[in-house]
Amino acid sequence: MIPVFQRIIGDNRGDCLTACVASILELPYEDVPTWLASSVDAGNPHDWHSWFTAWLRVRGFHYLTLGFDEPNDWRGLV
Repeated sequence: MIPVFQRIIGDNRGDCLTACVASILELPYEDVPTWLASSVDAGNPHDWHSWFTAWLRVRGFHYLTLGFDEPNDWRGLV
């Protein structure tokens, strides 16, 4: 994993997910879309999710969301 820092902060267009994915996949920031900013610019801020999923899928990845009732429930996964 390489450090990649967020470049867009605030204005409902942040790119923290872009920076995180670039860091985990060890890609340059410029090679990873800014999904939220792009969907806001396109007029539908909720589209980022489908764009993100499609981008991952063509690269052989999928993300998983986990929800917990209590803040420390994640410890059961270890």
